[in-house]
Amino acid sequence: MSSMRLLSEADLRERGIRFSRQHREQLIRNGRFPCPVKIGGNTVAWIEAEIDAYVAAGIEPHDAIADPGDDAISSAVKLQMVVTPWETLPNGDKVRRVYAV
Repeated sequence: MSSMRLLSEADLRERGIRFSRQHREQLIRNGRFPCPVKIGGNTVAWIEAEIDAYVAAGIEPHDAIADPGDDAISSAVKLQMVVTPWETLPNGDKVRRVYAV
C-alpha cells in the first residue's frame, strides 16, 4: 500500500488555498473542492493527492491563457462548457457539474 499524506488547514494555506472555512464548506457541498477526512474529534485533513489535483486543474487553464501561442489561443477559443442537469446528492443538496471540453 502506498503512503498517503494528509494536509491540515495550515498546509492548505501554504499551498495558496486561503478560503474561509465557510467558503470551503460551500465549495465542498457543491462538489467543487475535495472533501476532508475526519482524523479525530473535531479535526479534519485533506488527502494531498486530491489537493494537488485540485490545484493542477486550476493551473492548467491558466497556463494555456498565460502563454498565448497560436495553438493555445485556438484551443482556448474552442473550449466549451458542459453543464449537467441538476442532481440531488444523498444529503439532499442539489448540484450541477460543469466541465470544460
